Amino acid sequence: MRILNSICLPAAFLITAASALAFDCTKATTKVEKAICSDRNLAAADVDMTNAYLAARGASSPSEKKMLVLSQQRWIEQRENACAYGEGTELISCISRETTERKLLLQGAPESGPGAASALVPVFLQQRGDAKHYDLDYALVRFANPQSAGEKFLNAQSEKILAEAPVRPHGQELVEGQVLAREESFAVSFASPNLLSVANKFYAFEGGAHGNGGVTNINIDMRSGREIITPDIFSSEATRALAAGCRDQILARKQEIYGAEKQYVAEDDGNFQESTIPAHINDFQRWTIFAKKAIVTFDSYAIGSYAEGPYECEFDMPKLKDLANPDAPLP
Repeated sequence: MRILNSICLPAAFLITAASALAFDCTKATTKVEKAICSDRNLAAADVDMTNAYLAARGASSPSEKKMLVLSQQRWIEQRENACAYGEGTELISCISRETTERKLLLQGAPESGPGAASALVPVFLQQRGDAKHYDLDYALVRFANPQSAGEKFLNAQSEKILAEAPVRPHGQELVEGQVLAREESFAVSFASPNLLSVANKFYAFEGGAHGNGGVTNINIDMRSGREIITPDIFSSEATRALAAGCRDQILARKQEIYGAEKQYVAEDDGNFQESTIPAHINDFQRWTIFAKKAIVTFDSYAIGSYAEGPYECEFDMPKLKDLANPDAPLP
């Protein structure tokens, strides 16, 4: 595991390993902690995640441990923020999802697929922000010992992102209390010796009313060692069929937002641009691949207002394989 060592973190921002581990249920205070302590499955998932954290910490150098520990502290805070407003099954589902995703990151494991030919490991870059420095929270993955061209390609992408992180003072004048922030995280949605699909989730706050984020995907043909583009997978005829199916999904979601009492009319929606759908279908960086499905993600504002939230289209893998080119590197 290799992590950038160019950032010196004040001691006040580092935590002891013990505080990042499974907590004592007799001292549980937060809504998330109490939910974990009262649900056997959540407790087991938390223990599994903690064991993954311990294994990653044990494989880290002293400088890497500092980044890992701060990242773990932040993730615990983020899980609290993400799940604390849920109730009942919604709360349980949120905690389970967040905990499982963290475990997979710490293990370098994919969400689906048999796994890559070589071992993946997490890599972290952390910096607490202030009026002159970005708040940085980067949690990526890389191959520990890259052998193939595809493995080296992923590592080059990780290294590029980390090298471009704004670690130095930014020099911008901000409204009092504002701190600029950048976040990036990798989630391996599918891994096999032939195909690797990594969702890069990003967020940036550059001042103003709110930040903006989204997802871009790194889909690698591990056989050739290059990033996949849509013509590698689908013909023009197939992409037109997929765009039509995606349009139907988006219009159904629009109608759901409008409600049963009002008919949604695409021509009256200034945020809806017909050409956006095929453009996204034809951009394979929009595609997140899983073993049984694929998701095409639209950026905020791309197809609707910010208040409508992000849009996505989902396709079952059997349908995609029926439409795909004969030699397409799909699961």
